[in-house]
Amino acid sequence: MRDKEYDIILKITFIYVFLQPVFDILSTIANLDYIMNVSTYLKPLFVFGLCAYLLFKNPHKKRWIIYSIIFALYTFIHLLIIHGLVIFDDILLHEFRFMINIAYMIALFIIFDTLYFYSKDKEHLLSNLKKCLLYTFILYTGLFFVAVVTNTSFLTYSFSDASKPGYRGWYFSGQIFGHALSVIFPIALYTILKPNRGIVKKIIFLFLFVFTASLLGTKVPYYIIFIVLVLYLVIYIVIKLFNRKFNRYLKNFLLVLFTIIIMVCTYSHTPVYHNNEINKSTINVDSSEYDLDDMSGSSNISELDEIKVEYYDNNLAEISKYIEWSEKASNTLKEAMMSKKIHPSENRKKQFLYNKEMFLLSSLKYKFFGVGYLNQILGVLSIEGDFFMALFNFGIIGFILFLSIPIFYFTKSAYYILKNIKHCDLEMYMLFMGLGIFFSISLVVGCTYIYTNFSIFLVLIIAMIRLKMELLKKDKINDNKITFLLLHLGYGGIESATINTANALMDRYDVEVFSFYKLRNSQANKLNKGIKVKYLYDGEPNRERFKKMLREHRYFRALKEGIKALTILVKKRVLVINCIIKNDSKYIVSTRCDFSILLSRYGSSNYVKIAQEHHHHNNNKKYINILKKRYYNIDYLCALTKTLQEDYKRFLKNNHHTKVILLPNMLYKVPDVKSNLDNKNIITIGRLEPGKRNEDIIRAFSKLEDKEWKLYIIGDGIEYDNLNRLVNNLKLENSVILTGHKNKNEIEKYMLKSSLFLMASLTEGLPMVLLEAMSYGVPCIAYETASGVCDIIKTNKNGYVIKNRNEKEFIAKINEVTSNKKLRKSLGENAQKTAYEFSKDEIIKIWYKILK
Repeated sequence: MRDKEYDIILKITFIYVFLQPVFDILSTIANLDYIMNVSTYLKPLFVFGLCAYLLFKNPHKKRWIIYSIIFALYTFIHLLIIHGLVIFDDILLHEFRFMINIAYMIALFIIFDTLYFYSKDKEHLLSNLKKCLLYTFILYTGLFFVAVVTNTSFLTYSFSDASKPGYRGWYFSGQIFGHALSVIFPIALYTILKPNRGIVKKIIFLFLFVFTASLLGTKVPYYIIFIVLVLYLVIYIVIKLFNRKFNRYLKNFLLVLFTIIIMVCTYSHTPVYHNNEINKSTINVDSSEYDLDDMSGSSNISELDEIKVEYYDNNLAEISKYIEWSEKASNTLKEAMMSKKIHPSENRKKQFLYNKEMFLLSSLKYKFFGVGYLNQILGVLSIEGDFFMALFNFGIIGFILFLSIPIFYFTKSAYYILKNIKHCDLEMYMLFMGLGIFFSISLVVGCTYIYTNFSIFLVLIIAMIRLKMELLKKDKINDNKITFLLLHLGYGGIESATINTANALMDRYDVEVFSFYKLRNSQANKLNKGIKVKYLYDGEPNRERFKKMLREHRYFRALKEGIKALTILVKKRVLVINCIIKNDSKYIVSTRCDFSILLSRYGSSNYVKIAQEHHHHNNNKKYINILKKRYYNIDYLCALTKTLQEDYKRFLKNNHHTKVILLPNMLYKVPDVKSNLDNKNIITIGRLEPGKRNEDIIRAFSKLEDKEWKLYIIGDGIEYDNLNRLVNNLKLENSVILTGHKNKNEIEKYMLKSSLFLMASLTEGLPMVLLEAMSYGVPCIAYETASGVCDIIKTNKNGYVIKNRNEKEFIAKINEVTSNKKLRKSLGENAQKTAYEFSKDEIIKIWYKILK
């Protein structure tokens, strides 16, 4: 998403949040039948429309689409199941509206997840979200006071004394308005009490909140505001113990303390106190004075029994079952009231007991998919607590779908705070307090996420907590540290290139290398002593052992090795993800495609995420799709060659986040000695694998005109025996030598005694072995590959590139170079100049530009 597009969407979203109080008032007017309920249609249309637009820009769109499909399937099955219980015509419509409300919340999560991802300045976004909530609160309270002052406000409770009724302004529900204030209050308190705010603004803010909660008359917001103010003081004292310089908040401490004293002193004069006293008086009335049949829902059930005869025969069986469960649940509730375990006025206890019994009695399909809001037929026994309502009314699957996202972020943020209790600041605690208030209200009181005018505040707070955790992690980041992710530190081009880079960067940066496997034969000793090496898995891969067991038909051992291989694969994913998440480096460099996928997905925006591709794509559609779709969060994609750079830019044309840069592997040291090119020796170095096509080199060498030349093949691999047989078949035992693996010093001796280097690979990234040969002044001849070779070898200048794998031309050029010493010398001098272009001093300049 481009910056201008992002800014426009963000502003529109903020305006939509700010207008929530207006939408609430429009709903109230519509319920009075003055106007059509515009809010009911406008809000879903806006949110679902924006969600549909942003969904396909979201990097996690697959997960969200799967989630949405599962939710849609659940909705269909849920409505299908309760269709057999339909007793009133509007039940299904009511049920569908509820599902739309939940879908609305999910859509909001998708919107803010997308905005979170594309935010380049997390701190700025968090600041704007806080301001948006604060301005929304100001509009809420402003409209509330206008209604109260003009005497046009609705009353919160009809049973209240005329002198202390409690007001809900022009809002449809005082309860929902109060819940919104409760959730907003902690972060609004933190925002307004910043040290740079004027004392007058702070006093006005606290007055508005406390006075609004008092006038509203409901217990929840008033008590929550009081508790939050007390917790603010406690958190202040705790932070003060850890941070002695925390003096600039002292005025806030005193102001909050004064507000608490005022609330305590004035409590007995508030509508909250008056209504609470009324509630207390009802509980002192003896249970025998209540109509327990009515209180337990028995009277309603008898009505259902009469109504069911009006419906078709295919519904009767299900309706009869439901009535039977209702009767048993009502009797259980009635017994509890008669034994005085529950007082008839304790509505929420009655609701919980009745609905719990209904859930336990219901068939398995209802336990999983729920009976929906049918329980509302029994009036006061419809459960209010949202968590229990989601379970009892919408089943186990409904509970998971409705609440999995908020529960996940609540658990994640709670875990983060417990783990980083000293590191978290006041803002983090206040944000978590807002989320905690949501969960408390949802558990005990209810009427939260099922209402569209409230769920938006839940989504906003979760978005802010995500941003805050990201920013707190940023404080722990070491701006001078680089981490390299490697599969292993064995002998290979990727490993050699990474070791060279790590050693070069160590001059300015703290460098660490994470290797998944710990191999017996590794190059770890080539890393400078100051570089930390950490192994994620203390072992080696067993793929070759698994194949060997299959070849030998030892199937039990093969099965054992197969299980071990799967275990290693799982460990690799889990341990690498854990390494990425817990990393404290500013820069993380991935050297493999599968690691880069994980880095893109789990890497924090606080890191600079660098992916190095060491292989050619070979037009592999699966690999190209991975680059297109799964590298969305990578900051820099490094191309080894100019050809690959252009290809990557083409593949990532729709990715506006990732920058493609040309970053060849470096030749760490250009030796100060070189071959005199007098010896009749040809050399090739590399793993003995099918893709290296060493057999093509042997066959070409067999047709060499000058039979005095020798060919040295340095390296180990699975093709060793096959190549040895080929040498024997061609009777080249005296002129072709397979040396096996050689160390760096031994390779240098061979290079200095060689006059030509050959390479016949089918594909390469940037073949460092060519540069190493050139660094000793050895000219090179190689078959053309899709990329890499042509970036190093310039035909007729420092060697020859043979196109279309033309064997005749390959042999001709070998004969030309071996027979012409003057040509060899000219090619060799230019070859060493080419090597300097890829030297440490040149390549490190590109690295420094990236890291700055």
